[in-house]
Amino acid sequence: MADFGGISSAQWKDLAPAAGGIGRWVWDLESGECELDDVSLALLGLLDETGVPLPGKMPIGEFFAVVDPADSDSVKAAADEAMKTGQPYTADFRITRHDGETAWIRGSGVMAMIEGDRRALIGANIDITELRQTQEALELVAGEMVHKIGNLLSLVSGLYRMASRRAESVADLDAAFLGRLGALSKVTRLSMDTQGETMSVRELVSLVLSELENSEQVSMRIDDVRLNPAASQTITLALNELLTNAVKHGALSEPDGGLNVAIISDRPGDTFTLSWKERVSFPVNAPDDNRSFGMTVLNRMTTATFRGRPTFDWRSDGLHFSCDWPLALMEG
Repeated sequence: MADFGGISSAQWKDLAPAAGGIGRWVWDLESGECELDDVSLALLGLLDETGVPLPGKMPIGEFFAVVDPADSDSVKAAADEAMKTGQPYTADFRITRHDGETAWIRGSGVMAMIEGDRRALIGANIDITELRQTQEALELVAGEMVHKIGNLLSLVSGLYRMASRRAESVADLDAAFLGRLGALSKVTRLSMDTQGETMSVRELVSLVLSELENSEQVSMRIDDVRLNPAASQTITLALNELLTNAVKHGALSEPDGGLNVAIISDRPGDTFTLSWKERVSFPVNAPDDNRSFGMTVLNRMTTATFRGRPTFDWRSDGLHFSCDWPLALMEG
């Protein structure tokens, strides 16, 4: 790259080596122009149809046009703060490349004087997409764990009430309740096991919904196939989330509620379907916030597994949930 504004190639190399996907840039604050090396241009998706980097020198406005509008203000604020205080500049921002891929970029820089009296920001860009995705996944897992602990306490309480309604003696209650706690323990271990073996759908349903199998409130149709570990984990978590909601707020929160559970495998159509239909005696309204954590987790994990297609139908007499997956991808 040619020298820019009196900054030599050697200075650029000292600042940010191109090796390892680190792109270099300089922003002349007096002229309002910035220049990016080929690595930065590639990181930002500023390439022609053949993949060749576009001209690297441009008005600073053209650079900000690449930044996601949701992040533009924070990037400008970070740059303004660096200019005012002389402190190092750092900003994370998203960009959308020509192929539609969204990437996270971290820009870092320092103030410098060029040609004696001209101010400039010089710095480097790196791709932090994988880092951000890992961070978001960890945050989701942490939030899910907090959510699951609360759900587990509510679920145990609800299951105790369900068992007590049918128990004719303390011994009956003890057997039913402790049996369900044992099943929950197995479910927890299964949901954490991503390296396990294939599992029968009927065995999984019996494990997760054991307390419901002989309930007059519940009807089931279960087509038996063997699921791979990822599919088993998703079905386990989905059933557990739906069960928790039903015990806390839905069909299993009242003696007169009804529930139909179906897991259907359509081999000719290559479709595996989970259907959960509740019937309650009280009016049901969709949650005010469809992004509630429980529904968010249920939606995300079913969608993320083999391109699942979940639907939520909040009917006046109860929730109807279903999700379809490609059968060939779910089988073990």
